[in-house]
Amino acid sequence: MDAIQAANTAFLVDLFKKLCELENANFIFTPLSISTSLALAYKAANGDTATQIKQGLHLEDVKDIPFGFQTITSDASKLSSFYSLKMVKRLYVGKSLNPSVEFINSVKRPFPSEFEVVDFKDKPEDTRLQINKSVSDLTDGKMENILIEESVSDETKMILLNAAYFITNWMKKFPEAQTKECPFRISKTETKLVQMMNLEATLCLGYINDLKTKILELP
Repeated sequence: MDAIQAANTAFLVDLFKKLCELENANFIFTPLSISTSLALAYKAANGDTATQIKQGLHLEDVKDIPFGFQTITSDASKLSSFYSLKMVKRLYVGKSLNPSVEFINSVKRPFPSEFEVVDFKDKPEDTRLQINKSVSDLTDGKMENILIEESVSDETKMILLNAAYFITNWMKKFPEAQTKECPFRISKTETKLVQMMNLEATLCLGYINDLKTKILELP
């Protein structure tokens, strides 16, 4: 587990550095959810593509990649009275690609419920609706239209899908009465007034030297 955790941390740092290069962008992302989906793509790839995915995810020292990701996502998604975390990763391959039985079995063996062969060519809209319903069911109806209209066509060959649903209660709740309008910085020179929560408490603060970044833990 140490190797897979180290790989995920390295991937997180790489991805965060790239996202920080975006100008005037605000974003929320879940590195573990993204890396597990790419691990599914890795299992379905070979040659240079597989090598590049493996290097990008820093998996050179991970002996059993599918087992490692299945274990870490299973641990993260365990039932808890404190939170609910559901990570959805799916690889949909079009029937028109004629995937071999050997290929299907090699992917479904470590990822039995995450891989599916579908009919993009003759039933693109039905397939889109089917995928949307599946994701909606897996996220308790919170993500109902992950694939928008016309995003799937008869020329679609493959879809690698990733979604994460997380809900919990604050250990230290923000008092609703202390919500007030404050300036929010959207660039180096521009701010915008928005409703902000406020809280006075003792919290953990970390600093990552490589990223010159502060991380505040909000339990």
